[in-house]
Amino acid sequence: EGEGGEGRALAWKGPRTGRVVRNIDTDPSIPYQHLQYSTESSAANERDLPPSPSSRPMQVRSWQLIAEGLYIAKPLAHIISMFAFSQKSWKPWVIALVMDLMSLQLHGKMTTFLPEEKSELVRRRALLLLYLFRSPFYDKYTRDVVVKLLRYASLHIPLAHLVSDSVLSYLPMWQHIYSYVWMI
Repeated sequence: EGEGGEGRALAWKGPRTGRVVRNIDTDPSIPYQHLQYSTESSAANERDLPPSPSSRPMQVRSWQLIAEGLYIAKPLAHIISMFAFSQKSWKPWVIALVMDLMSLQLHGKMTTFLPEEKSELVRRRALLLLYLFRSPFYDKYTRDVVVKLLRYASLHIPLAHLVSDSVLSYLPMWQHIYSYVWMI
């Protein structure tokens, strides 16, 4: 469309659609934009809208930092312990589980949660069930139960063998690929 300073176009018009798009370099409002939330609001806005959770100052306690540090360090601790003790050892599995449980226990001290924090903690608690499908617990306990359930379903539920036979054949590969701690 028009020319800005230094020969730059102020806007671009799409040849097929005719849509006009402003050039970001020549937009005069960009230097005045701020990335922080404004703490000033009009009285009308205060009456109509509840305060945003992200506009409240957050105090992070030391045990919250420890809890997040444990959760973040868990994959690294698991890999290091696998190299130190072997892949078939129970120690890496126990170390990762204890770090997860300690992290959740420390987070349990909090009394109020933002919706995002609450959903993340629910997700982390649900992921504890995956420890049942990780070696060596899976190899010693869970595999036999899963195989027996699938075989029972195959024999006693009509058409279940179509699914259960496929699952039984792929189960070792799925367990090997998808059950490691550092992938989740």
